[in-house]
Amino acid sequence: MQKQMQILLEQIQYPEHQLFLFDNKLIEKVDVFRKRQELLFHLTFDTPLVSAAFYEFYSHFENTFGRISTINHASFTIRYLSRPSDEQILEYWPLMIEYLSRQDLLIRCLESFKATVVGDQLQIAVKEARDYQEIKEKYAIKIQRGFEQFGFPIKEVCPIYSEDALSDAEILTRRETSLPPIVEVKKSVETEPNPQRPTFRNEGGARGGRGGYSRKEPEVTETSIGGPITGNPMNCKDIDDEMSRCVLEGYIFDAETRDIRNGEMLLITAKFTDYTDSIYIKMFAKSDETKKMVPKILKKGNWVRVSGRIQFDTFSKELCMMVNAANLIDAKVEERKDLAPEGEKRVELHVHTKMSAMDGVTDISSYISQAAKWGHRAIALTDHGVVQAIPDAYHAAKKNDIKIIYGVEGYLVEDRPKIAWAEQDISLNSATYVVYDVETTGFSTNYDVIIEIAAVKIYNGSIIDEFSDFANPHRKLSLKTIELTHIMQSDVDQAPELEDVMRRFKEWSEGCILVAHNASFDMGHLQATYERFNLGDCENPVIDTLAAARVMYHHQYGVYWNYATDALIDEKFKRKMKRFNLKALSKFFKVELTQHHRAIYDARATGQAFILLLKDMMKLGIKTHDQINQLVDDDSSFKLDYSTHVTILAKNEIGFKNLFKIVSQSMTNDLYGQPRIRRSYLQAHREGLLIGSSCVNGEVFETALNKSYEELKEKAKFYDYLEVQPPEVYSHLIDLNSKEMANYIIKTIERIIKVGEELNIPVCATGDVHHLNRDDKIYRQIYTRTPAIGGGRHPLNHPDIKSIPSMHFRTTDEMYHDFHFLSEEKQKEIIVTNPNMIADQCEMIKAIKDELFTPADDFLKDKGIPSIKDRLSEMCYERAYEWYGKELPQYVLDRLIKELNSIIGNGFAVIYYISHMLVKKSLDDGYLVGSRGSVGSSFVATLMDITEVNPLSPHYRCPNCLFSAFKMNEDEKHRYGIRPEEEQFQEILANAESGFDLPDAHCPHCGTKMRKDGHDIPFETFLGFKGDKVPDIDLNFSGEYQPVAHLYCREVFGDDFAFRAGTIGTVAEKTAFGYVRGFLEDTHHQMRTAEIERLAKGCEGVRRTSGQHPGGIIVVPNYMDIYDVTPIQYPADDPTAEWRTTHFDFHSIHDNLLKLDILGHDDPTVIRYLQDISGIDPKDIPTDDPEVYKLFYSTESLGVTPEQIRSTTGSYGVPEFGTPFVRNMLEDTKPKTFAELVKISGLSHGTDVWLNNAADLVSGKYEKFGKIEFKNVIGCRDDIMVYLMYGGLEPALAFKIMEFVRKGMASKVPDGWKEFEEEMRKHHIPEWYIWSCGQIKYMFPKAHATAYVLMAIRIAWFKVHHPIYYYCAYFSKRADVFEIETMMKGPDAIRKRLDEIDEKGFEATPKEKNLVTILEIALEMTERGFYFQNFNLEESQAVDFKISDDKKSLIPPFTALDGLGENVARQIVAAREEEPFKTIKDVQTRGKVSKTLIEKMQMMNVFGDMELGTDKPNKSASRPPSNQMTLF
Repeated sequence: MQKQMQILLEQIQYPEHQLFLFDNKLIEKVDVFRKRQELLFHLTFDTPLVSAAFYEFYSHFENTFGRISTINHASFTIRYLSRPSDEQILEYWPLMIEYLSRQDLLIRCLESFKATVVGDQLQIAVKEARDYQEIKEKYAIKIQRGFEQFGFPIKEVCPIYSEDALSDAEILTRRETSLPPIVEVKKSVETEPNPQRPTFRNEGGARGGRGGYSRKEPEVTETSIGGPITGNPMNCKDIDDEMSRCVLEGYIFDAETRDIRNGEMLLITAKFTDYTDSIYIKMFAKSDETKKMVPKILKKGNWVRVSGRIQFDTFSKELCMMVNAANLIDAKVEERKDLAPEGEKRVELHVHTKMSAMDGVTDISSYISQAAKWGHRAIALTDHGVVQAIPDAYHAAKKNDIKIIYGVEGYLVEDRPKIAWAEQDISLNSATYVVYDVETTGFSTNYDVIIEIAAVKIYNGSIIDEFSDFANPHRKLSLKTIELTHIMQSDVDQAPELEDVMRRFKEWSEGCILVAHNASFDMGHLQATYERFNLGDCENPVIDTLAAARVMYHHQYGVYWNYATDALIDEKFKRKMKRFNLKALSKFFKVELTQHHRAIYDARATGQAFILLLKDMMKLGIKTHDQINQLVDDDSSFKLDYSTHVTILAKNEIGFKNLFKIVSQSMTNDLYGQPRIRRSYLQAHREGLLIGSSCVNGEVFETALNKSYEELKEKAKFYDYLEVQPPEVYSHLIDLNSKEMANYIIKTIERIIKVGEELNIPVCATGDVHHLNRDDKIYRQIYTRTPAIGGGRHPLNHPDIKSIPSMHFRTTDEMYHDFHFLSEEKQKEIIVTNPNMIADQCEMIKAIKDELFTPADDFLKDKGIPSIKDRLSEMCYERAYEWYGKELPQYVLDRLIKELNSIIGNGFAVIYYISHMLVKKSLDDGYLVGSRGSVGSSFVATLMDITEVNPLSPHYRCPNCLFSAFKMNEDEKHRYGIRPEEEQFQEILANAESGFDLPDAHCPHCGTKMRKDGHDIPFETFLGFKGDKVPDIDLNFSGEYQPVAHLYCREVFGDDFAFRAGTIGTVAEKTAFGYVRGFLEDTHHQMRTAEIERLAKGCEGVRRTSGQHPGGIIVVPNYMDIYDVTPIQYPADDPTAEWRTTHFDFHSIHDNLLKLDILGHDDPTVIRYLQDISGIDPKDIPTDDPEVYKLFYSTESLGVTPEQIRSTTGSYGVPEFGTPFVRNMLEDTKPKTFAELVKISGLSHGTDVWLNNAADLVSGKYEKFGKIEFKNVIGCRDDIMVYLMYGGLEPALAFKIMEFVRKGMASKVPDGWKEFEEEMRKHHIPEWYIWSCGQIKYMFPKAHATAYVLMAIRIAWFKVHHPIYYYCAYFSKRADVFEIETMMKGPDAIRKRLDEIDEKGFEATPKEKNLVTILEIALEMTERGFYFQNFNLEESQAVDFKISDDKKSLIPPFTALDGLGENVARQIVAAREEEPFKTIKDVQTRGKVSKTLIEKMQMMNVFGDMELGTDKPNKSASRPPSNQMTLF
């Protein structure tokens, strides 16, 4: 055997007993593609291997190279020395199907088809046209390439019709009753498989199997498929190779089902975990019974035992299980229980939910549910800086009947951070300074000691003396200390006693001002050491260079930049500080810092920097030590200091509102990096609140650990209760310090308890909970390794922290265990008694109100409207009289009264009137407004100009004598009667679904041509059957006008009463997946995709940031303030934002405050643009122009053939009707009326309304229903109510059925649907209609569809009658990608380019896919006789196309040139208007156009004969700065 072949076979672990088959097989060469990381083996075989042996070869080959991370792809080709026989080729036919199915599972459908070889052609016998087409289009080329790769001389694969071929039914029968034989190479020695463990592929078992794809349907019961599974399950983590049989037990955390082979089979892919690892499991189902049961058993949320084959999946590139049996089993995870007796259970007062940005990983409802199950009386919500979980908490607590305590863990800051303390009237100019630094065994003044102190003495701007000495700590230095300070044990073992060193330093520094960088640390150790050795108090004045640097040189708030010398003179203006550690300070002042963290070197660097800092301080007018703190700016300095954590709980309604005020202040005026809470603001709004000392990041714990007991007492006095957490929660401090820290943590907890006893402040054991269960810690660990939004890293993301602490929701008994070092009495006090006492002080607060608060009826009295209700009523009647006469038809009057009673009675009048004001302003400013949603269902909205949609039934009305005639059902005819002069119109009206479709008619009284209107939309679809649903009035303003409308809103209501609707951005599925991948890379781990997806599931839904609704404005009534409902903030924490938003997601307060949807849309913008360039008022455009309607079923009105524009309709670019999906609908339905277009709009926006429903009815797919006319099918939700009412059902019942159907409830609640079916059958509603209702999952409102179509008709009218205006508007306002070089060349070039993109299929780039629509409209325009000019330096506009003087062509704007942005385009136009361009160089210089764009324009001949120009600048031109390069 060739040596190279032997090495390859060993590498892929080919079975030894088959190696003899490769004796005359060679590796000819191997191509290595380094850039693509690919290998291609060229193999030469004398004869083909038997198929089973070849199966082994390629399986091992793919599995081996598929697992090598440095190789993206490895493949092989085979060359035979002599042509294989036809029989040998056909022997590979089943194998070829198996091989190709790894890339495309559906190709398995060919395994039962007979193949023959005729010359170099492989022929596949088929009986049915569908199979012929499928093989020819989908599989032929794949099969041919597969045979070619295996070395067989097959040049073409062809399906052929044959009478002997099997039909689909015969193939299915054969598959279910037989299994094709598979040739197997016999082993030289047979061995019995070991029954005690799984069987691996290369250890025996069946060979060449189909990977779990069984041809025999398994036994099925309600709890199992394939019968009971025997054998011991193995752990997922132990699966590392293919196996012929494997048993697993675990949980399905996700599953999906899809039809394959046109519904012949079902493929269920489940994501399975046993919590040691996860894996994909797959199962096929063919019979109806298995199709029904497999999705139920392999369902998300089920615990299962599964058996099957482990094989390598070429799609996921990893091992998966092909299941052949599955059993439902009981859950294998036992829920935790709180075993404490009733009445002796704890209350958790410190909980973080998913709203704690990128930190908490459990939602509040899960915590509340768990607390209720455990029998806890209450639970407190305390997210970091926000209270956005309050709405969910309120509803979850209500559901679980448990008290929720609302709170926040805030970021507390001092109002005025001190630069100097122990202030004295000492002249800074004449003082002596001792700038010092200490190195210690750790941070704590209680448990650590100084090991080195060094200082420099400064006088008159110079260093005059130094002090430096080690001190013997009489303890072993920790590795951390040695690493940080580079002080060795030998340096301190022979050093003087600390007492002697400190006595000498005290004497040496007497009478001097002490200076240190981060003086609170150094002074803390200094004072503590003086006290320890009874050396007296430190009475020296102090200056902190860290605080001074922050206050003076901060890049944004530094006072030095406001008052110091000119920036041109002082070079420090170029180096404004963002970091303030000693390294940054040294760099800022250009001071040398060597051996950082050694006291003497730090002291020298700090001293030299301080000399320069002192000079700047005196420049700012500071003369004496006691004046230094005057530098601190009250308005901004609090933003510069470090924050500490504080817990704030609301006791009552007053406290709840104060909580909202505090959160709002922190997220608006006091926002800087994080929402900061100034101590003074918290103190001023303390009523009704309880203040807790928080966690490891709170000032109480930090002081207890690192400062004196007296300081701890002072800090503790600020709080209503003190918190301690289980020692494990502080365990990361051990990693950051030393092992001794474990003991210090216990002592610190005991100190806090002791100070609580002395001050009579209750101490509570809290969990600082961030996740529900201990196992959930992994999700938080992923977030600790994920970069924070806007930069920065999680505090626990430190290389020294080996594992983050578990901060799960603990039971009472877990807490007792954690505090075992305390006495039983003290344990009960802090774990049970005190937390319950705090909970008792907090009332049950109704966080979310039940009522809607709208502006007062008289809030516009200053504008001359004493009552909005009265004004609304007056306006409606005035307009109704204007349209229908003083004696209103009873039909109109009844509708108007019903609506006004509902609107005014439920307090919605203000909402209507405000919407009217907004629309009126837009119309007055020349911009049409389109309505969205169901507002067009309201006749009052129509009368007030809020919508153009008239919801009354189709009718005629005379504009002269105000005669009217309405379409009515039998009940209405009986109720209202028909006047004799109306009789002639009744038959016409009865057949109309929209007034716009009525034929022209003249008034029977005065002969005037009558107006046609009405779309038959019930009011109930807007405000509900009782008319009490909060109205959601959505308005489509022009995108250009939207900001104006927003500001007008604020002008009407006032700054403190109008806010943007807030949104909360959470981590989505793909983002979570990326975080997990990042975590694995960071920690150098590898996992299967299924396990990554499981972890990603646990990471989803965590808050990332906040945002704002694109058009929603929340309005607060003037009789209350925003804090009665929600806090406020800036969107995305951006203090430069123009608007403040609601802190709560707007959905959660939708029923409490009025929300106006002032949205931006392209259609009003396009219509305004068309009006501007044409001078035609869009309101004058007819809605019944037959030429316009031809667009939707032919190309006739465009004057082109379908072949010319590659479409049978003319709807390219028409809003709602231009997409390929809707164009296909138009081809199928050929709509000719406005009502049918509305139906198309509704169908295209619904789910299972057209596809799997109306499309089948129109095509006559179901014999039992026959062919249903398109005009009769259900298009919009309102159609159902109207149809059923005309069919005789009571309006209330018709409304109920409509609501049930539109929400897709028919498939979700089948029993409820059966009742409705019976009611419809009682009233003889057709069976096809009932079936159609049952299919629907979501429906579009008719009013919305009608408004959209009305806008579309206006735009389409321009397309038919003023095409050049239409094309100019489309390309200017709707298109965003161009290929002008192609568009200029005319229709043939455009058609060729479209064909090129079509041929690319999925390989087309995103830009090319976006270009298709633009090119289609360009093709239509050019085929209609218009053309595109080239860019024109004199005439091209910046962003809009320009119509040529002869109105035959369009001149493209500069932005249509690929790569040329709007700013450059506007600069070119501005430069041109100043002075015409003379040379190409002039264009480049004054237009600020890049060299690349200039070259593009030259290639397109934009410049014509224009001279290139000189590179030399004019004498008058200013030279560029020395640090910039000129373009030439």
